[in-house]
Amino acid sequence: MSDVRTTPLGHNVHVFPSQEALVDGLLNRFVHVAGGLTAGSRFVLAGGSTPYPVYERVASRGRSVRWNEHWFLTSDERCVPPDDPESNFGRISRTFLKPLGVKDDRVVRFLGEKPPQRAAEIMHRELIDLAQRVPLFDLVFLGLGEDGHTASLFPAESWPDFGAHYAAATTHPDGSSRLTMTPLALRSAARTWFVVSGAGKRDAVRRALSAAETSTLLPATMVGGNETDWFLDQDAASGLV
Repeated sequence: MSDVRTTPLGHNVHVFPSQEALVDGLLNRFVHVAGGLTAGSRFVLAGGSTPYPVYERVASRGRSVRWNEHWFLTSDERCVPPDDPESNFGRISRTFLKPLGVKDDRVVRFLGEKPPQRAAEIMHRELIDLAQRVPLFDLVFLGLGEDGHTASLFPAESWPDFGAHYAAATTHPDGSSRLTMTPLALRSAARTWFVVSGAGKRDAVRRALSAAETSTLLPATMVGGNETDWFLDQDAASGLV
């Protein structure tokens, strides 16, 4: 059972007593939501330390859903090939997609092996093709970094003008190139689920959930969908009042 509260921006916050309880809670919710959607629904999956255990649990215990009837996309990517250990898609594929029998033709990924601007343009065009149906996505999974970043959108006083682009190349604070869906794309979601665990993210969670307005200094405030829910373990939620 989770404790539920609401943020100033209208997001719902669910607090679980432990990471294990969080993972089990997300397993049940994910299977329930996916099982109720029609074929061809679209899921955006994020990398990160908290989502991966959820994907692994769903892969082992969520086989009642016909996953191969749906579409899967990645929220962001490092500029590496898919077989690189640092690839978000590579790990999502190994822990979730392949075990559930999702075919490659049901997956839209960032081509991290290509030059960043070219890879972003390719994903943008893929998303334009999907944009004939709104919202773009039925469910978006997102994580939250200790610095407050989500997807590969990093805290800053201002961002480049993404314009009408659904995907972009960005730069990590360490100088490395990243690929990400833009807020324009991520906001076009029926449901957005932030999944966060660990005491190291307590301050980032507190800042994001206490915000009364959106800000590029708090990227998570910029990307919520029609319904936005946060799923936290007690450690991540310990900074909330």
